[in-house]
Amino acid sequence: MRSWLLYYATTFDMRKSEIVSVADPSGIIHSQPVESPEGELRLNLNGAAGQKTFAATFLADRIGAGVQHIAFLTDDIFETSATLDGQDFARLEVSENYYEDLRVRYALDPELVDRMRAGNILYERLGDAEYFQIYSRPIFNGFFFEIVERRAGYQGYGATNASMRLAAQLKCQRKA
Repeated sequence: MRSWLLYYATTFDMRKSEIVSVADPSGIIHSQPVESPEGELRLNLNGAAGQKTFAATFLADRIGAGVQHIAFLTDDIFETSATLDGQDFARLEVSENYYEDLRVRYALDPELVDRMRAGNILYERLGDAEYFQIYSRPIFNGFFFEIVERRAGYQGYGATNASMRLAAQLKCQRKA
């Protein structure tokens, strides 16, 4: 991770944020966010302490680093969700209790929670800033897509959702 961090920082003048440790059902993943000065390119460099974490198993058959997922930005997560429905986009299934927890934790409008539940859309809020996420099911031994919407200047990466996402991805891969 350090060599790639140095590469991105020196070659592309990217700045790093604080490392976030994420609980994977099989160990800890250390995630180092880096982004360009204007924020239009954002990367997370992940290192896995456990050999059976979702990130580690993705890298097991590769030499060196790999790209595990690509995220796309949308300005309307619900419109994008409807479009994806028409394209048979295979979404990561989010547990029902996640949405009940969201409703209570953030005092969200039940209609908004129902819309997120219907589209397997994840949510995070920091102050007034909001973040919405849709994940594809893992393909090609762990690669996946993410679609995000940032509102009111949200700058994070949905860290509070990472453990839930990892558990859902592991469950999805075990079914395959």
